[in-house]
Amino acid sequence: MEKDLTSVPRNDYHRPSLMERNSTTPISEWNDSIDGLEGGTSDHAIRCHLPSPKGTKVSPLTKYKPTKITRSRKTKRWSQLEEETRKTAVDKFGRGKWKLMLDSNKDIFKERTEVDLNDKWRSMTRYGCK
Repeated sequence: MEKDLTSVPRNDYHRPSLMERNSTTPISEWNDSIDGLEGGTSDHAIRCHLPSPKGTKVSPLTKYKPTKITRSRKTKRWSQLEEETRKTAVDKFGRGKWKLMLDSNKDIFKERTEVDLNDKWRSMTRYGCK
């Protein structure tokens, strides 16, 4: 047996919009005036007047100023002298003493860093060239 849905009363409740004004809601306004308070004054000369942030117009494009852009160094091939010096320095000072090797052979490793020496050692040991 089917129910007749046309006889069931429908709820015609109107849901109020959030944008509509609700007359039952109490409304109060904030009064930040210091007039009428103890020690208060209406003298505008004594009040602190701060500059409005609206007066300063700053373009968002000029806010960010990158500091110093560092570019990667160009790859420089190892000379035969550099490879031989690095090999003898590893025999003399031991593996891992890259700073000591670099400082003792500054004239040969002019444009090299400790990391360069380490990378060269690692790549040469990987391929069996020590």
